[in-house]
Amino acid sequence: MKQIVLETILRLSNEKIENGTFPTHVLWIDLRKELSNKIMGAIDQLIKEGKLKAGHTLNDRYLKPIPPDTLKNEERNKCA
Repeated sequence: MKQIVLETILRLSNEKIENGTFPTHVLWIDLRKELSNKIMGAIDQLIKEGKLKAGHTLNDRYLKPIPPDTLKNEERNKCA
């Protein structure tokens, strides 16, 4: 996770330099937004692959892992 955070900060900073945007430092809010987008993309993929179930509670959303033993044989082979 540390490597992902560092790579994201470096990329965002380099984009600012290339675009001539100043200051070139990365704001917390921009980093959180970028990482949140990556996390949501990964969660969406896991849901589509049938590895996670998602839904709504009264006040929030939930994520529930689907145990590997309930996956289809072909999906189980992909996970291994």
